[in-house]
Amino acid sequence: MADETKNDSTPLEQVVWVGSDGDRILQTDNPAPDAPEPTPAPPSVSAPAETTVPEALPTNDVGTKNQSKVLAQAVVSTFTDRLKEEAEKRGGYLTVGDIDQLSQQFDRKREALEEVFQQSFEQYVRIRERAAFDHARKYPFDRVIVNTFAHLFDRHRVAEDGPRSVTRHVLPGFFMALDKMIGPEAMEGYQARSRVIVHRLSKGEESELDWAEIYAEPESKKVCFDALVDFAPYFEDIKKRQEWFLAIANNNLAPENDWELTEGGFNNLVGEMFSSLRDELADPDSRKVLEEKYGGVTCFELDRIFEKMDMG
Repeated sequence: MADETKNDSTPLEQVVWVGSDGDRILQTDNPAPDAPEPTPAPPSVSAPAETTVPEALPTNDVGTKNQSKVLAQAVVSTFTDRLKEEAEKRGGYLTVGDIDQLSQQFDRKREALEEVFQQSFEQYVRIRERAAFDHARKYPFDRVIVNTFAHLFDRHRVAEDGPRSVTRHVLPGFFMALDKMIGPEAMEGYQARSRVIVHRLSKGEESELDWAEIYAEPESKKVCFDALVDFAPYFEDIKKRQEWFLAIANNNLAPENDWELTEGGFNNLVGEMFSSLRDELADPDSRKVLEEKYGGVTCFELDRIFEKMDMG
């Protein structure tokens, strides 16, 4: 154990040691000298380096199950890493005064941390709103794209699919995955086009909104197919996309939920989502229309992508 006081007259109780106990215990393999060398005084530092707060805590790829844990770990890690950094500069220890000074720096960063927390929680709320489908006017494209595989949610189909089942619980992660694949700006473009359709057909009366009519609207089909053509390249490496998608979907399940998306469920969802586009590519007359709209090269690339998906 170290002496009761340091040779620089700083009382031991005012020192916080950082490092292993081996750094503080004399080795007994060799005889100890009669007078141990004094511990060097900590380097004089006029002002510690500015304490930084992460620009963005890593919550985008982390589900709501683990979001609070990640936020807490990010803050604690930032603080402890800074303690270690400052201790190394001072010979392995910090005084109470050093810690007080660091505490003041972190306190000055409180507003920045509050903003990061707020952004993270707002993202959580937005995802939950979209999954509830209670904000039809705000996110109408969500319903249009989910309609491509919504029949999988039927309880009889869920029972039939068993471990390959897909339920509504997948939606928060599904929407987050789409946002990350093509970006929020592109997603907002599809939302905006869908809002125009909803406004035209509902005449401003959300309570009288007929979603079956909206799904059957030719313009809705165009929006849906445009999006599917954008999505398809991201599924070319289906195994890689599967692993990535499962992590997002299952980490964004409600805590009380006991269902999880499996590899089979992912294949089921993706297969149904692209089925209408694939059917039209396979039909000669429909394919001509698609080639006129997207070009022959794009349609050929879609064929190749879907073949690779089937092989995967």
